[in-house]
Amino acid sequence: MDAMSTPLLMLVSALCLQHIGVLGDTCDDAIEIVDGFTNYNTTNNSDSGYSIESNCDIKLMGIMYRDIWFSYNSPNDGIITISTCDTNSFDTSIIVYEIDGDCETLEYRGCSDDASDDPLCQPYHSEVTFIASMNSNYMIRVGGWDSSSYGSGSIQLINEKQDDPNNCPTDLNDDQETNVTDILEVISQWGPCIGCSADLDGNDVVNVTDLLQVIGAWGPCPVQLTWQVLVNSPVAPYYHHDDIVFIGDTIWLCNISGENRKSTYAGDSWTRGW
Repeated sequence: MDAMSTPLLMLVSALCLQHIGVLGDTCDDAIEIVDGFTNYNTTNNSDSGYSIESNCDIKLMGIMYRDIWFSYNSPNDGIITISTCDTNSFDTSIIVYEIDGDCETLEYRGCSDDASDDPLCQPYHSEVTFIASMNSNYMIRVGGWDSSSYGSGSIQLINEKQDDPNNCPTDLNDDQETNVTDILEVISQWGPCIGCSADLDGNDVVNVTDLLQVIGAWGPCPVQLTWQVLVNSPVAPYYHHDDIVFIGDTIWLCNISGENRKSTYAGDSWTRGW
């Protein structure tokens, strides 16, 4: 190799690298992560162009500037917490999607703009918690608040394994309700059955005691372990420092902006004042 060929090869390599996408820049080339910490840098990322979900207030989420994508496959049923806490990082926002196949199947699962202040974290870090199902795939999108919010950071993922995160073992077909389809599932597994989902009492046989458990838990499954954002819920223009009171289907709340809201429809609609 002569002296002229080395600079030429370096120039060709540099030109080729310009055409290689930045890993994690889009949903299609998301960075696969596991439990624990993952370092990242969004300096060379572009805006993905995906709109912010209606469940995430745009005023609080910012513009998701130079966002980066991560993919995660949950090895178990569990409660997942994702945080961008990093004293050397920037003002972040997080959106989490569940994905079934390609990036055209994204389904919103949760978001976070500003988590509670923590002296161990940068100002305006983000944290989101959601229920995960075993072998389900999730896309985690981290972006900046504005055009000056980018650079290095780290994401921490904690998966707290739960034998039954929805506390609804009688919901055998996972439709969030114990009903006739679950009875039919018990009948279909009737008899000696080791490790069967319908063996609710764990005695290696599906029989009348399992059937009675299904009947005893009849109705919608209880929602536990996580907060869910109602589509029509009011939000404060900045921090979520709210006081809230529930009495039956009536809900009162006041927020940091001094606004008072009331719902007599279990949160489906709201009016100002008491």
